[in-house]
Parts: sequence; structure tokens; C-alpha cells
Amino acid sequence: MNGTVEDWGLSLHQSILLERYITFLESVRQWHDEGQRTVPLVEVIELLIPCILHCENRVGEKILTILLRRQLDHFAGPKMDFIQQMDATFQTKILGTETAPAHWKLKHSKDNNGQIILEPLQIRNQIARKMINNIEITVEASVPISEDDFRHNFILAVGSYRDAMNLLTMH
Repeated sequence: MNGTVEDWGLSLHQSILLERYITFLESVRQWHDEGQRTVPLVEVIELLIPCILHCENRVGEKILTILLRRQLDHFAGPKMDFIQQMDATFQTKILGTETAPAHWKLKHSKDNNGQIILEPLQIRNQIARKMINNIEITVEASVPISEDDFRHNFILAVGSYRDAMNLLTMH
């Protein structure tokens, strides 16, 4: 055998990663060929995301980012008004109270045309969980009443997601 112990360790590590990748590809192929009833998608997700908490955090961030970006794009008034309205909602209704507001704010920037764009949310898991558990308040504050079907369907979808996360995080 040639090389140092570090070289051997690196070679072993690369072999393990390749083995995991091949196993993942085989699971995806099976899932695609045989259908989801025979190969549970959870097995594929387990290979992609090593930890349920990471999954919960990333999916929660994505759900919130998609909702807020959609509503920012559909907002009729000045975009800064929407940002300030949502900041106030998160600070006083979800993460804090009227008497003890949180200091959390949505991150935003301007694109080349000077339009305000919302940065992807990057938050700790406990904050993401709190925001997802109070999604009704966020939807009420961001989605106009005229989009009642969207409001209802979005809340139902997030409710199903919460149920799934409760099952995945059970001991």
C-alpha cells in the first residue's frame, strides 16, 4: 500500500461516499420504475438529508420564502409597505408580542432595476418551526381575502406538512 494514513482515510471516505451515491441512484431508479407504492420516498429523502431537523428547517424556510415572495410580487402598493407589514406581523404576533416585540426582520435587497426582492429565509430551526406552526397568522397578514381559495389550500397543505413532521420527529 502506498501513501500515508491520511491518504488511506481519504480514499476510504471517497469510497463510502460513492457507495452511498450508488445506493441513492438505485433507490431513485426503483422508485421511478416501480412506483412510489413499492419504494417509499422516505428512503430516498433519508439519503438526501441526513437529519430530520435539517429537513424540517430547510423545508420550513422554503415554504415561508415561497409564500412571502409570491405575495410580495402580487402586492399592489409599494413593496416596502409589504416588507414592513410582514416585519410587524412576525415581530408582534409570531415571534414576540405587542408589549415585547421581537427584533427579527425580513432580509431584502434591490435588483439591477431597483426593484425590492426578498432574500431567501435563513433561520434557526426553532424560529422556522414557530413560523410554520403559526402559518395561519402569516397567511392572514400576507394574502388578501380575495384569494380565499389560495389561503385555504395553502393552510391545508402546510397543515399536512406539520402532521408529517410530527410523525417524523416522534421518538
